[in-house]
Amino acid sequence: MTGEELREEIKSKGIALKSVAEELGMSQQALNKRLKAKNVKADFLEQIRGITGKDLHVKSESIDAGTLLEIIQKQSEEIGRLKQRVEDLEQQRGKDASDAADTIAHAG
Repeated sequence: MTGEELREEIKSKGIALKSVAEELGMSQQALNKRLKAKNVKADFLEQIRGITGKDLHVKSESIDAGTLLEIIQKQSEEIGRLKQRVEDLEQQRGKDASDAADTIAHAG
């Protein structure tokens, strides 16, 4: 596999080259240099596969609208739970600060 073929497969998966470079711990320029190779070394290809979590030789399956909507709804629910947790923690922090102020006021 050439570097250019690998570059195109990464892009076809919707994965940003910048993200791949960051995961590899290299600059985007260094990744681009590696992707100019006529033949990509097997170990480098395995590193890329490890990052993408996909076999780059297999085209990704498309997601139907219903499945995508289900994913979005689940993520929205999780965001709602996280927002509620943040609000609860902020209320607790405010209560703790108020309790601390009362303790200081009564101690003096």
